Formats: sequence, structure tokens, C-alpha cells
Amino acid sequence: ILPPLFVLMHHTEEKKVAELFSSIWAEGAPSDAAALRLYHAEIVDLCSSHLDSDSWHTRSAAARAVVSVVKKARKSDFKLPFEHSARLSAQLALKLNGRYWKGVESVVEALALMGGDLALATLLKCLKRKKLQLATIDALALTTSMIAAGAKEQQTALRDLLQELANPSADRDEDEDENEDSMKGAAKVKEKAAKLLSQLDEEE
Repeated sequence: ILPPLFVLMHHTEEKKVAELFSSIWAEGAPSDAAALRLYHAEIVDLCSSHLDSDSWHTRSAAARAVVSVVKKARKSDFKLPFEHSARLSAQLALKLNGRYWKGVESVVEALALMGGDLALATLLKCLKRKKLQLATIDALALTTSMIAAGAKEQQTALRDLLQELANPSADRDEDEDENEDSMKGAAKVKEKAAKLLSQLDEEE
């Protein structure tokens, strides 16, 4: 019952229901470390299956479950076997291709936390997509160690993109719809891109 329960806790948007699932998980699992060691394969299988769903809500929930797995694993010094992490990373990267869909930001965060060359390469592409820029910067800020471990070319490309976002051109497309929401979004992207650049400089 614990593996499906773990994934289900990330499906509901009702706080009380989520808390109920979480309390049952806490009661049934001897500890996060022990539960992950016992059930990681089943949890990964469920996450993988849900990531392939036609429902954007199910895909987003599966990505949130992956985020939770990675965070719990790090806290308990448990490392997912390579076959499972590689499988999830490939699926998450695939879900970031194509059109924007509601909840895809969870996939961005999950992929960033998985880390690796594929994750960094995919997130570089996401930085070029306006609707994913803010989520991508936030995700990268949580995983600067992945950036430091990346290839020099990737690090340079990332810095170049962040520089462009932190210092946007004054020229504006005459046909671009500059409503209040888009202007606020652009301001947030600019601010967070500059902050991430400073963070990267400090950690060098």
C-alpha cells in the first residue's frame, strides 16, 4: 500500500487530504530511508507510468512525487540506482518537449533535482522558452552543484542566456503584447536571472 500511497499524496490539491496521506505514509514507513530502500522500484514504476499519462494533472503530480523522492533520498543519504534515475530523467526531459501545458513547471523542478548532463542540456533549452524561464531559473538556483559539474560549454551557454535575461534589450517587438502581467513576469525573470548569476559567481 505504501508505494501507491506515496504517489497519491502528490495528486490531491486538498490540503487536508494530502495531510491524511502523509500521516498514513509516516505511520506505515519505518523511516523515509528505509521506505525508499524497500519500495523505490515500485515508486519509480508508478511515477514513470503516471508521467506517460494523457492527463496533465497526472503528469504534474508524478513530477511532484519525483521531487519528493529525490529530496527524501538526499536527506536520508539514499541514492536511486542509476537505471531508475536515468529512466526518470529521460521521461522528464521528454515531457518538456512540445507545447506548454499546465503544471509542466513541476517537471522542470524534478528534472533539475535529478541532475546530470541531460538535465542541464534540457534546462538550457527551457531557458529559451518564455513560459518556462521563471520556473527554470528557480529550479537551477536549487541545483547549482549540477551546473558546476556540467561541461564548460554548458556553463558558458547558461551564463550567456542568464546575462541576456538579466539585461534584456531595450528594443521591443511592436507586435508584442506588453500587458501588465507579462511585464511583471519579465521583471521577475530579470531579477531572478541576475540573482542566479551572482549566486554562481559566489560559488566559483
